[in-house]
Amino acid sequence: MRFRRISPASLLTLVSLAGAAVLIAAGLSAADPAPGSDAHLRWAMARSSLEHLSAVDSSIARREVDAPGSFVQNDPPLLDDPTPAGWSSASTGHWASFHRFALDVAAGDVPSYVTAVHYDDESWSQTPPAEQLHPAAYQQRFCELAHEHGWTCVTGPGQDLCGVVPHPRGETYARCYLDLDLAGKAARFADVVDLQAQALEARGARAYAHFVRRAARQARAANPGVVVLGNLSPSPSGGVVTAERLAACARAALPYVDGFYLTIPAGEAGPVAEAMRAVAG
Repeated sequence: MRFRRISPASLLTLVSLAGAAVLIAAGLSAADPAPGSDAHLRWAMARSSLEHLSAVDSSIARREVDAPGSFVQNDPPLLDDPTPAGWSSASTGHWASFHRFALDVAAGDVPSYVTAVHYDDESWSQTPPAEQLHPAAYQQRFCELAHEHGWTCVTGPGQDLCGVVPHPRGETYARCYLDLDLAGKAARFADVVDLQAQALEARGARAYAHFVRRAARQARAANPGVVVLGNLSPSPSGGVVTAERLAACARAALPYVDGFYLTIPAGEAGPVAEAMRAVAG
């Protein structure tokens, strides 16, 4: 039997097709990012959340959060450095209003230890109505001002903005978030984008990861270099989520994110620490 010689170009095509088949079999598409490697996960949280986590498991808190790619943040007024002494995490300021941020920058009220700034626009009293109605415009202004001063820009619009911005009647917030490309718009000028998917934890890992996958794809389509974080909480929307479900949601989302933003209320750090141990290894 005679065999036809395969050219290098044809061989490369066959290898690419085989790789695509493996991705599809795994439930991914060629347009999705590759599954997470051994790289250290990025974590972000408020200083209060870090304190709650450290009180339950100081070793997992130090091992995972004490890293250059992680963020520990404070709310204004920024009275002291939120990052523990000697840690390499990025000290982050948190604002829910661009107007307040601009005033603080103009007044010189952003301390020198701040290296990252986080714009958390949601449907609440802390975010002015105009900013809620036009999130993309104010996210751009926030990040442009941040970059002028050399700060890493983190954005994380809440799904509840869909209670303010126009969208079809009866559409869920999650569907609205995706249909309006809120993740893509938030990522366009940012360095890091926080996908506020925590409300979907109650629906299980599959629903959580499905949302994160689509939102992460939108974010990277708008800005291929953006760092994408999922958002996890042990009590989203007032509910209770077990450590097992938190870990399942995190594992399911890992192929699409670089890490997670954690919200850890007082007395609720136990399930989060258990989930972090399961996910981080």
